[in-house]
Amino acid sequence: MKRKQKIITMKKIIFLCFSVVFTNFIWSQVTVNAPSSVEVGQNSTFSFVFLPTSSDYPSGSSSYKLTSWFINDGSSNMNNSGYGSYSNNSQSLNTYSIGQSQSLSFPIKWEDNSNSLTSSISIVANVSYYAVDANGNTYIAGSRIHSYNHTININRIFTPTISSQVILSCCTTPVTFSASNYGTANVFNWSIIGGTYTGSGSSITVTPNSAYGAVSATCVVSRSSGLSSYNRSNSNTISRTARTASFIPNYGTTPPYNYICKGSGGLQMSMPTQCGISSITWIAPNCTISGQNTLTPTITPTSTITTGSSINIYAEVSFIGGCTATTPTVSFKILDNTTAPSPQGYFTVTSSNGASICTAEIFDLTFVNTDGFNNGITTVSPEFLWGPGDPIHYRNGKPTTVTVSNKNLCTGLSSSKTFSVYPPAPCLTSAKLASKDKLVTNAKVESEEILSVNLIITPNPTNGTIKAMLPDNYSGNYQIFDINGILVQEAKFDNQTELQFELSQKLKSGVYILKVITETTTFTGKIILNK
Repeated sequence: MKRKQKIITMKKIIFLCFSVVFTNFIWSQVTVNAPSSVEVGQNSTFSFVFLPTSSDYPSGSSSYKLTSWFINDGSSNMNNSGYGSYSNNSQSLNTYSIGQSQSLSFPIKWEDNSNSLTSSISIVANVSYYAVDANGNTYIAGSRIHSYNHTININRIFTPTISSQVILSCCTTPVTFSASNYGTANVFNWSIIGGTYTGSGSSITVTPNSAYGAVSATCVVSRSSGLSSYNRSNSNTISRTARTASFIPNYGTTPPYNYICKGSGGLQMSMPTQCGISSITWIAPNCTISGQNTLTPTITPTSTITTGSSINIYAEVSFIGGCTATTPTVSFKILDNTTAPSPQGYFTVTSSNGASICTAEIFDLTFVNTDGFNNGITTVSPEFLWGPGDPIHYRNGKPTTVTVSNKNLCTGLSSSKTFSVYPPAPCLTSAKLASKDKLVTNAKVESEEILSVNLIITPNPTNGTIKAMLPDNYSGNYQIFDINGILVQEAKFDNQTELQFELSQKLKSGVYILKVITETTTFTGKIILNK
């Protein structure tokens, strides 16, 4: 009884791992014959021949009985009559002589309740050996449990993954759809909505319709030697991406900003080619367009456009299938070949990295033109000064030579002027403020230019009423200059943090420069008068 319980227990616990190939195996007791692979849901015939050898049975044995045997595969869903193992004790009444083999054949079927592509099965045989004593009586010489493990490939299929693609609206450029992760499937049936396809197998080429609608790909996978009902399918629907368009000026090198020169043959634009373009309409006010309806038109301003003004250029693109796209608008400044004048103007200064004006190590320089130059760019070199917060480089108020250049971008020629710029001195303490005879101007520039700190002005534009905000109480005077650097209005103030005044009624609409000159600091700001 105990031995029987042990055998039953062993049947329950033999669940072995999957391996690679199932073919003919030789064991000292068992020769196994079986197919190398099996189809899911179909019976496959297995057989083995049991033949004891002298090293495996008790001494003196003359015969044996195969009392029971079973085949187990609990991990890969082997199924025979609804069970996870195949068992048989039909041979238990048959006695065989030692040296006589016993043949067994049986069907096995695997279901699809696992993701494994291989199965490791265990064959267990319970054998009783018999001997004959001196009186001719037969007795049990002993019992043995013989087992053996081997593997088989299982042709399972899985739900395939269908690759994603980017498909533009109104574009018929072919794209590839591929199935993957489908197990051992070898038959692929595709269906496409929103296009047509060519090819076969796990990868096809799809040509989308020339329209807006989504493209859907469905793939049903199966096996040519498997059950017709054994298949898996999946779909991938791709919404088509809306069309866009853009362009850049074809300078060859990148300028500081976009511009077009009058009288120089214009400027060529460049739009990347893309699928399905049927027409391009370029819009450029007050310009002539050579190569309209092309990717690379040349746009030339007419002589009526004012130098220094700007124009906005864009394009409307149509595609086969009805899609449209409008490019972003690009603004271009209109320049001509007029020689750039010598720079006239003044500097403003701001502390770098948001540092205090009293402790900044570096001051950023900005040059404000008062010569009306608008036919190119103005550059400053160097663009910074060392401040009192950097004791190593700060030279106690000694000037820095700064070169300002007005450059005509159409001709490439520049007119330059050199300034000696004095960096701001360290902020004065309260004790120094009390002794005005010791005060010094904190910024000086040759040619009567003044290095200054930016000023906040409201409202701006203004119709004449001005409010200028100061960071602290100051006394001094303010001056207002027109765009040509001519002083047009000035007045004094005392111990104020905010200046409020009216611009002279004589002044015309335009741009003016406000300078607020105090004992320690000079502030500047731009006023836009709009009557």
